[in-house]
Amino acid sequence: MLIPVFAHAVPPPPPVVALKHRCPHGFRVVRLGRSTRWFRERGYVVPILSGDRSFDERWAVQADDKEFAEALVRDREARAAIARLDELGFSELGHSRRQLYVTPSGSAKGDALERRDETIRGQLAVLEGVIARLCRQRQFPHHGGRRRLAVLAILLSVALAAGLVGLGFGSAELLDGELAPLALWSLLASLPLALVLSFALARLLAGRSRSHDDLGVVLVLAWLALPAVCVGAAATINRWADPGPVTVRHLPVLELQQRRNEDKRVTHYAVVPDWTEGGGTTRRIKLRRELVQRAVAGQSRLRLTTSPGRLGGERLVDLALEGDASGR
Repeated sequence: MLIPVFAHAVPPPPPVVALKHRCPHGFRVVRLGRSTRWFRERGYVVPILSGDRSFDERWAVQADDKEFAEALVRDREARAAIARLDELGFSELGHSRRQLYVTPSGSAKGDALERRDETIRGQLAVLEGVIARLCRQRQFPHHGGRRRLAVLAILLSVALAAGLVGLGFGSAELLDGELAPLALWSLLASLPLALVLSFALARLLAGRSRSHDDLGVVLVLAWLALPAVCVGAAATINRWADPGPVTVRHLPVLELQQRRNEDKRVTHYAVVPDWTEGGGTTRRIKLRRELVQRAVAGQSRLRLTTSPGRLGGERLVDLALEGDASGR
């Protein structure tokens, strides 16, 4: 029997018309959207303006080297080329420091596509000439690209990875159900820290033409990294700084259960009487494969060695079947 397999359709990337051209000053021209206008009005984004009101109300220019981008859009020939590209329809015009490019909007086929792309290349050649002329006339300062954003993104990514590693290490010995309250209190503690960090990042990135875009990137990373660090730190402290003492319990196996994960792996549990105050009647204990093969519901007994954990997350230090010399 044939089983149909349905693949998710991945939309093709938007077409780009490019012209090779090296320049140390990258820039990007896009339509002025509502979010950019909102940030402009509140002074968070410092726009790059041409002095032509109709142009500035229609386009948002983003660049790290503000002086160069301002000189470019204040040039009448450059604005005329952008206006002709606008008549053809485009969603983005930019320079990647290696090539001038345009992402056309709308659809065209056959001869119409070739004519449109040829016209776009002609306007890119005009812009190339303007850039070359400006660079001959004046030495523009180079501010080193988006280095500040890159450093912040790397630091927050490392923090996120460290938090996940700490979470994996600290939760490895936690009993079933002990991670949730530990994580909840950690997340509550991380909220004021996340707000303070967000405010600091906003101040650090303010005052540029693309500040709001950069802020969006780092805020996503920050609101992932900080909770992960707090939860990972709590789980690690709970394990490393556990003062003890350990407690040995002898509990009957009431039932054996299994759960199939999304990756098709099966996790086995033994259901035993709950020993905690105010808890339920039973709780689950994760079993290793060799214990599952020997455990019998209603007959076997488990020997659990537990420790309270520094922050109250009870840990399973050792697990064995009664009469079994091999521990956890």
